[in-house]
Amino acid sequence: MKECLNDILAVEVIYRRKLADTETFSSLSHSLEKLGGCLELLVYDNSPEPMEPAHHDYPAWRIQYVHDAGNPGVSKAYNEGYRLARQLGKKWLLLLDQDTVFPEDALAVYCQGIEKCPQVSLFAPVLKAGEVICSPCRYLMRTGFHPKTVRTGIQMLQGRAVLNSGMLVRGDVFGRCGGFNERIRLDFADFAFNNRLRRHHETFCVLPIQCRHGFSGTGAVSRPDALRRFELFREGAANSVESFTDGVLYSLVVLKRCIRLTVEFRSFCFIKSLLEMNNKRLNRKKDD
Repeated sequence: MKECLNDILAVEVIYRRKLADTETFSSLSHSLEKLGGCLELLVYDNSPEPMEPAHHDYPAWRIQYVHDAGNPGVSKAYNEGYRLARQLGKKWLLLLDQDTVFPEDALAVYCQGIEKCPQVSLFAPVLKAGEVICSPCRYLMRTGFHPKTVRTGIQMLQGRAVLNSGMLVRGDVFGRCGGFNERIRLDFADFAFNNRLRRHHETFCVLPIQCRHGFSGTGAVSRPDALRRFELFREGAANSVESFTDGVLYSLVVLKRCIRLTVEFRSFCFIKSLLEMNNKRLNRKKDD
C-alpha cells in the first residue's frame, strides 16, 4: 500500500510558523511513520521572513521549499504544487493548510481509497472544529452550512463543498478545472474550486477519517484581527464573482458577515470597510 505514496505530492501552506510546529506536519509525520515509505512535500511559506525546514531532520519526507514574502495566500501555493506535480510525474495532489490534525491511519486510508475507488477524482476527510463539522458541508446560495452528520463513501458534489485541507485531488482533474483562482487568496478559494470541479465531475468520496481543524470562523480574536480577516473575506467574495447572480449572492454573504461582526464587536469599522470597498468599485467602473 505504501507504494501509493509515490503517486502523491502533498502541498502545505505555512504562515509565521515553523513546519515542524504545525499540527498538519506533525500529525502526518506520525501517519507516515506508521505506514512506512516516503512522501514528497512542497512547503509553501507565506511568512514575511523565511522559515525553511532542515531537510535532513525528516528522512521520511522529500521536502521542497518555496518562500514567498508577498503572502499570495493558498491559491498560488496549490497551483505551484500542481506545476511541481507535473514535473515530478505525480498523479495526485494532497492539499493542506497548517492547522489540521490527522489521525495515525490517515495516509493508509487515503491509499486504500485510491486503490478501491479508481473512478473517483476527489477524496476528502471529515473536518471538525470542536464538535462542529465544517467539511464536507452543505453548499447553498454561495454559503457553506455545517451539517449535523456526514456519511462516508461516494456522494454527489451538487449541493456540497469540500474545504481545502485534506483534499486529495487527481492532478489531471485539477489542471482541467484550471486550478485555483489566484485572485482569491484565502476565503472562498475552496468554494470557487468546487464550483469549477462540478462542471467536470458529479461525485466525490468522503473517507472514514475525522480530523481536527483550526477553522478560521471559530475562536476568540481581537477587533483588529477580525477586521483584517473580514477584509480578506470581502476580497475573496468580490474576486469569486463570475455572473450577475454571483454578484448578488456574494454581496448578501458579505453583508451578513459585516452585520454579525458589527454587533459582536460593537464597532462600525466593518461597515466602514465595506463602504470603502464599494466606493472603490464604483470609482473603477466610472474610470472604465
